[in-house]
Amino acid sequence: MEEVAWDFMQLAKSSDFVADHQRKIAEVTGISRFQQQLLLGHKVLPRRRSWAQLGEPKEVQVTLQQPVRVFECAELLRAASDGCVPRLEQLLLRFQDPNARDERGKPALWKASANGHLAAAQLLLEAGAEVEATRPGSCSSPLFIAAAGGHLEVVQCLLGAGAPVDQANQSNRSPLFAASLEGHTQVVHCLLGARADMNKATSAGRTPLFAAAEQGSEEVLRLLLHAGADPSIATIHGDTPLFAAASEGHAEVVHALLHAANVSPDRRILIAAAEGGHTAVLQCILQVGDAGWRKGAEELLLQAAVRGQTSWLPCLFAAGIDKDATADLGFTALGIASQFGQTAAVQCLLDARADTNRCMSNGSTPLLLAADFGRLDVVQLLLQADANIHHALKDRSTALTLAAKRGHADVVRCLREASKAEALAGYPVPHVLWGTPQAA
Repeated sequence: MEEVAWDFMQLAKSSDFVADHQRKIAEVTGISRFQQQLLLGHKVLPRRRSWAQLGEPKEVQVTLQQPVRVFECAELLRAASDGCVPRLEQLLLRFQDPNARDERGKPALWKASANGHLAAAQLLLEAGAEVEATRPGSCSSPLFIAAAGGHLEVVQCLLGAGAPVDQANQSNRSPLFAASLEGHTQVVHCLLGARADMNKATSAGRTPLFAAAEQGSEEVLRLLLHAGADPSIATIHGDTPLFAAASEGHAEVVHALLHAANVSPDRRILIAAAEGGHTAVLQCILQVGDAGWRKGAEELLLQAAVRGQTSWLPCLFAAGIDKDATADLGFTALGIASQFGQTAAVQCLLDARADTNRCMSNGSTPLLLAADFGRLDVVQLLLQADANIHHALKDRSTALTLAAKRGHADVVRCLREASKAEALAGYPVPHVLWGTPQAA
């Protein structure tokens, strides 16, 4: 047992002679006061007594004690978790182990940090708690759990005690990632000030910027961008922060990301916004992005027509995409949907007042395409929308002659009945219209 002599007369006026001497010894030697025991002879000096009350001793001995790992461990853990500082200090002064763990392996410091108990964390650190001690399983550190909980003062305390700023958990999530995911702006600012790696990715490739974008934490995202976070880093699935924000409908975050970098048009991002019905996101992309984004959105409209993705269409229309935009050979979305027999998409386009008689480059109209491919349901819808039944190609082929040539008897019957109905209603049968691009 080591003995230390000390000139303590300068502290003779202290009301707690023992406590103040232990603090002074800790300052000089680095030995925690919770490991010290002051003796006068073989007798332990009691606390909360003045030098005079202790009999004005001229010399005391200091012995160093090893932490006790068995007795009162559960009570110490409870005090740390609840932030009960007086009880925690009392237990530590009884040489209870500051690195005690519960049955799940959670250290006392982890518990205090998780619940934001600054004073309890400070006491445990003073007593020698390991600042890097992690919880088994998740491998999360006290700094990680404090950052995730938004406990700024605890985070500052742990960093001051030497906690590694980028110590990650089992999924390689860093404290900065945790704070960004939860939208704790002040904690993010603190960690960035401590030089946290702003581009450190998780096992799945998600960066703090991705987490902020996904959650719609605009303030955190702007902090990270200002600090130099890279918006082009993608996950293992190829998803970027912009994709994450578009998928979740965070228009302001999308706006910030488009301004932060020259992002190339990405159809996956447009699809994600359209599938989610995020009109504001699409509008933002079309307003802020270059012409390539608008062209991509028009291509998406045509793709929706091919696939019958009716859920995309209202969002695209609301975002300002031209319902009569054309693809190669002058095909419109209505023409494509008619050709492929996408009845629901045709109805959606008709509801949006798409041009039923818009000609393709070869002179075909949606009705001619539907008749040629035997799409009876589509033919009926187009006729109800006043599609021109008499329009003809240069070779004088009409919807009726095309359907007859292909052997679509039900379509032929439908078109003949529509012609008869026109005649009975007194509508004059117009001369054959020659289909040309100019006719559009």
